[in-house]
Amino acid sequence: MHCIYFFMLSLFCLLVTTDANASISDTISALLAGSNSLIIQLLLAMALGLLLSLTPCIYPMIPITVGILQAHTGNSVWHNALRAGAYSCGIATTFALLGLLSAFTGTLFGSFMASPFVIIPMVLLLGYLTGAMLGLYEMYIPRAFQQQNTGKSGSLLAAFSFGAASGTVASPCLSPGLVLLLSIVSTTGNLVSGFALLFAFGVGLSIPLMIIGTFSGSLNVLPRAGMWMVYVKQLFGLLMIGIIFYLLKPLVSTNMLYLVGAITYAAVGIMLLLKQYVNYKRINFNGQTLIGVISIIIGLCLMIIPQRAAVDDRNGIRIAWCTNYPEAHAQALAEKKNILIDVNAPYCTICTAIEGKFFCEEDVCTALGNCVPVKINGADSSIEAHEELKKKYKIVGAPTLILINPETGEELARWGSELYDASVEEFAEQLKRH
Repeated sequence: MHCIYFFMLSLFCLLVTTDANASISDTISALLAGSNSLIIQLLLAMALGLLLSLTPCIYPMIPITVGILQAHTGNSVWHNALRAGAYSCGIATTFALLGLLSAFTGTLFGSFMASPFVIIPMVLLLGYLTGAMLGLYEMYIPRAFQQQNTGKSGSLLAAFSFGAASGTVASPCLSPGLVLLLSIVSTTGNLVSGFALLFAFGVGLSIPLMIIGTFSGSLNVLPRAGMWMVYVKQLFGLLMIGIIFYLLKPLVSTNMLYLVGAITYAAVGIMLLLKQYVNYKRINFNGQTLIGVISIIIGLCLMIIPQRAAVDDRNGIRIAWCTNYPEAHAQALAEKKNILIDVNAPYCTICTAIEGKFFCEEDVCTALGNCVPVKINGADSSIEAHEELKKKYKIVGAPTLILINPETGEELARWGSELYDASVEEFAEQLKRH
């Protein structure tokens, strides 16, 4: 019980002692590093995961969660909560296993997501779920996963299995707290405590998903549910299509991605309208009609975006990123500038959010005038110099931004996903300070 009291006291101290220059994540990380109690470490690891869940890392998981758990709705909120909990445990298990793999092998955390052997099965699974959500067909659930009259074990097993599979979408995200956890695990070498810490982190990460899953699965038990529930499911089906193309980013060029996405959305919209016409011999104005029209509009917008982006590239503020570290290092030495290393990955949601927030702003571009910016694809292990760089600076995941002195190799500053919460002015000032 004293461990619980210590945890509550730590959180209280966190609220009253955190100054303007220290984030909540940094404070919890400090408490975690200074604690010798495994129970306290587990609670703090869960708190770190909960904090990370409030970043864009977790956004792609929301429609997936709703889509999967909608297929296993039960007769009470309690059973829906159990299924959502099993689903979250599946996500946490995947997260913990990948964290152990990263800590003990030095592999970039989540880099497996760039592998077609992971992406393609995941896309096929989500595509199958999406068709069922849109009402194009009834979803078939294997007998082993079906809810039996004698109990709920089959349904729980299905939820856990789907959670373990879909956990691959959330796992690439990285935070300073996760870096600390990985370093603790790799230092101690204790598989049991390491798995427990990373599992607790994964549970914290999936708490919002468990809440969303519980109440999205509870739609069927609300009084007078009606057809609006079907429309909500179809709307999430449209979101699932977006997630599928997001997962395909590492395998397909951007222009091709937009083109195929536009065709898919337009085709889905037309199919929804045709389905209504076949059923009623006319197209009624209802929720399904609206969703079909929305889908067609999305398709048309996706056809326009690449052309619009090309105009923005010509007229907007652009940073001349180098993609080869040895070349950037030589340039920095010749021009007597620092080097800003941006380690990202094609599957990293928050990497894209950070880039859109900071690296199109004039203040940041001006501050980078004294730096040589180099962008490294953390999922690409084919360049030996980049692999050595990741080992030297202990880069375990994306996003990671490091400012270094090229002459001494000294690390001047480092940022992770917490940068997303900073303002443009703060980041520009930090760059100018060095």
